[in-house]
Amino acid sequence: MDVESYSVKDVASILLGELGANLALGEPNSSGSLVTSFSVRRWNFKIEQALESKRQQKGKGVMSLHRYISFLFSELCTNFGPFDFEAMNEAERLAALNTFAFADIMTAYTWIRKQCIGEKLQLDVTCPSCGSKFTYVADLNSLTVRTAKSIDDLKWTYSLLEPFAYGKEQVTEIEFGPLRWHSLANAKIELGARKPQILCSSVLGINGRSVVVPESQFAEMGKRDLETILYWIDKNAIGPEMILEVSCPTAGCGTELKKLIDWGYDSFFSVSFH
Repeated sequence: MDVESYSVKDVASILLGELGANLALGEPNSSGSLVTSFSVRRWNFKIEQALESKRQQKGKGVMSLHRYISFLFSELCTNFGPFDFEAMNEAERLAALNTFAFADIMTAYTWIRKQCIGEKLQLDVTCPSCGSKFTYVADLNSLTVRTAKSIDDLKWTYSLLEPFAYGKEQVTEIEFGPLRWHSLANAKIELGARKPQILCSSVLGINGRSVVVPESQFAEMGKRDLETILYWIDKNAIGPEMILEVSCPTAGCGTELKKLIDWGYDSFFSVSFH
C-alpha cells in the first residue's frame, strides 16, 4: 500500500497573523458558498462576568471546556461564518456552532486569544534530556494554520488491512472527513479526546455509503488498522498546529523537543509578561 495514498489534497498553510479573522474551512451560506469570516466584540468586564457565571453553574460544578468555549463564542462573536449571531438567541448560536469543524473552532479560539490578550504565549517546558526547566514564549502570529476550500477536499477513504464484521456485512472501507465540534461535547478535551471517540467522530461512511457508526461497532477493528487510521486523521487535520518545536537553551544540551500548547482556558488566556 502506498503510504501517501490517504493524504488529502489542496490543503494550504498560512500563519495565523496573516489569516486574520477567518476560519480554516467555514460553513456554507444559503447559496452554498463557504463563509470563513467571523467578528468579535470588545471583551470587557461585563462579558467576563457573564462568562464566569456560566463557568460556575450552581449545583453543576465547573462546565466542560467544550461547553465553555461554545458559550465564549456565543457571548463574544457578532457573526460566525454565515451566521448573524446578533440576530440569534443563545440556544440558536450554540446550535450553529455545533455545525462547524473542530478546526474552525480552534482557529477562532486561537485568534481571539491573540486579539484579546496578545500574541505572546508563555509555556513552561521541561527538557526530557537534561531535566532543565525553562520558559518559552511563543508568538501566536507565527502559528501555522492549515486551511481548505472545500469539505470534499478533506474526505478520504481507508482500505482496511483486516476487514471486520458490522452487522451482517464485512467492513472493507471506511470514509473519513474533518472532526466536527459537536462530536467532542462529552470528551475531556483538556487532555485530548480518546482514540475511539476521535475515530468514530471522523467517520462519514462505510463500504461506500453514509452511516453513523457507534463506538461499539468498531469492537473487532484490529490494532494496526486503528493506529494507521489515527495517524492519517492527525496528518490530514486542518486548523492551527498546536505543537511547537522548542530547543533546550541549557549549555551543552540543545535538545530539540516538541511542546503541546495547553489550550485549557485558565492557561491559554493568561497574560505573558516576558
